[in-house]
Amino acid sequence: MPTQSVTPRRVTAALCLGLALAVALVYAPVVGYEFIYCDDDDYVFENPMVRQGLSAHGAAWAFTQSHLANWQPLTWLSHMLVVDLFGLEAGAHHAVNAGLHAANAVLLFLALRALTGAFWPSGAVAALFALHPLRVESVAWVSERKDVLSGFFFVATLWAYAAHARRPGPWRLAAVAALLALGLAVKPMLVTLPLVLLLLDAWPLRRWRRGAALRLIAEKVPLLALSVAASAVAVASQAGDGAMPDLGMLSFSTRLSNALVSAVAYLGKAVWPTRLAIFYPHPALVAPSSYSPWSATALGAALLLAFFTLLALRERSRRPYLIVGWLWYLVMLVPVLGLVQVGEQAMADRYTYLPMIGIAVAAMFGLRDAVLGRPRLLRPLAVATVIVLVACAALSARQLRVWENGQRVFEHALAVTEGNYFAHNHLGRTLENRGELAAAEEQYEAAIRIRPSAGELSNLGNTLAKQGRYPDAVARFEQALAIDPDSADVHSNLGVVYGMMGDVDRARERYRRALELEPDWVAPHYNLGSLLVRYGDPEAGRRHLERALELDPQHVDAANNLGVALVALGRPREAIAAYDRVLALDPEHANAQCNLGIAYEKAGQPADALRSFELALRRDPVCIQGLRFVGYQRFREGDLDSALLHLEKLLRLAPRSADAENDVGSVCARKRDFTGAQRHFEAALRLDPQHAAAKKNLAQLRADVAPTDPGR
Repeated sequence: MPTQSVTPRRVTAALCLGLALAVALVYAPVVGYEFIYCDDDDYVFENPMVRQGLSAHGAAWAFTQSHLANWQPLTWLSHMLVVDLFGLEAGAHHAVNAGLHAANAVLLFLALRALTGAFWPSGAVAALFALHPLRVESVAWVSERKDVLSGFFFVATLWAYAAHARRPGPWRLAAVAALLALGLAVKPMLVTLPLVLLLLDAWPLRRWRRGAALRLIAEKVPLLALSVAASAVAVASQAGDGAMPDLGMLSFSTRLSNALVSAVAYLGKAVWPTRLAIFYPHPALVAPSSYSPWSATALGAALLLAFFTLLALRERSRRPYLIVGWLWYLVMLVPVLGLVQVGEQAMADRYTYLPMIGIAVAAMFGLRDAVLGRPRLLRPLAVATVIVLVACAALSARQLRVWENGQRVFEHALAVTEGNYFAHNHLGRTLENRGELAAAEEQYEAAIRIRPSAGELSNLGNTLAKQGRYPDAVARFEQALAIDPDSADVHSNLGVVYGMMGDVDRARERYRRALELEPDWVAPHYNLGSLLVRYGDPEAGRRHLERALELDPQHVDAANNLGVALVALGRPREAIAAYDRVLALDPEHANAQCNLGIAYEKAGQPADALRSFELALRRDPVCIQGLRFVGYQRFREGDLDSALLHLEKLLRLAPRSADAENDVGSVCARKRDFTGAQRHFEAALRLDPQHAAAKKNLAQLRADVAPTDPGR
């Protein structure tokens, strides 16, 4: 067991505070950063379960569903909690990530000190972890909450294991297992943590004594069982959600080659952290015809890894931290090296969040040993360490600015990588959501030129549809379906376009196909329900809209359209409840306020209808139904000036409405403006020669009897 160094508590507290403050200073700008249209939408601001905040229903969903190709219930619960506390304010979600990273740095220092008994090397490892630019992606990307949260449970497990190693006992081991289980429920990255604990048994804990091997391995069996179970769930989730490309598309030699190159590339980025990007394209996917797995680069990487391994093994007796740190790095990296490919990236900076701690341990404890007995080197080493940490902080601050918004993230990725179809596609999404449709179209086209896929073609189709280029959009969606016939997203989007074109049958067919593929997807339920209500099948539309609201209780447009369906079905009181639901979620929803007035009118509650229409007109002065109703009520009350004001505005909005012409004529007649009244009655009859009220009113006018009521 390591000997604990005696350091005043105030020094320990000062270092912990310093670590937290350093993270806070570097990452303070994130409170002003935005969500990005890459996972943040699926994880937070467009996720119907997360948007509701914490609830029993949400917790059940988190633990029973493998959403986005992962079973990660605590990740979902953490996002729900932040929504509960701060709503959908992006800066708050960023700040939580930064706070967790600061906590991780402090806990890492305390855990390493408990494990090794060495104060300053442990502090240096924690500081390097806190400030290195490779950490920026995990902290600044809201969706990577799973990195910083699983990191919290990782370092907490190390700290708990240090306590168990000092005084072994079933309850302390149970605490280690509980923390590991919590970490695995955040992200399966921790599946190799039991192996890291076995490494720590060798150094610094020195528990590998003669005859102890079987006992130490047996001690880890419950932990290994947790890891095996988590691995099985992760593989099943990723395979079931299509996150794993067909293994035939990437041969084992290709995956092994990329793993070797990536392991070395991460070391290079640790030493020289530049040209960092959110996505590194896999060369075998970008240029498959020219890709050779066993290039000079791959062979060189294999030799370099072998050299480092042999060097660490040779020094295992004198410098055991070298082999422990090196194997920590490799063991923790294995799940994300792409030997079983998940996603299309070649590598990712975020994958180094925990593995690189092993390299820092090897480096810092190596430097400590280098100056032992050489007091003249202590000051230069301290100065050099400070310089490195300040440089890391400066580089992290510079890299952090890249994450201010989606446009900067993806433009930077395009600047530092080649063939990055992913960055083109997501830059397109960012521009599209800002309304810059022509610029978005260019980015989607660029992505398709590099690597055509159903996703990029579908996004391009959406952008073309928003520009009113429906036939071009349909052609792109059909191309997407030729690549992926079972893409629910493409079928749903094609349904939207057919609906815009008025081709109801085809739209209905596409929505139904999307729901066959993904029965619990909100969008096609909402779109199909709205389509059916609009085109005369309110009962079928009601069923789909109610299902959309079951899946997303905060979907205000689904609730609003459900109210429309219920009014059409002659159930205005139920419609009133639907509109009240909308206005509780969005008090400024003018259309729902206007529709609420219609429902009150149908329910025979004119006073409530008038109040609702007046509120609607304050929010939206062009609410046609409100103008009609309020104008008519003012007419009946004898407030002719107000009636004329509302009805003339209605006529300007609906210039070909015979009803509006008749209503204005009626007010003119009551005001004894018979010339104006005659003009409007005649206009109503030109628009609708069979308009009974206009005929009657014109006849009365010609008989010199001013009409007293619009007579609808």
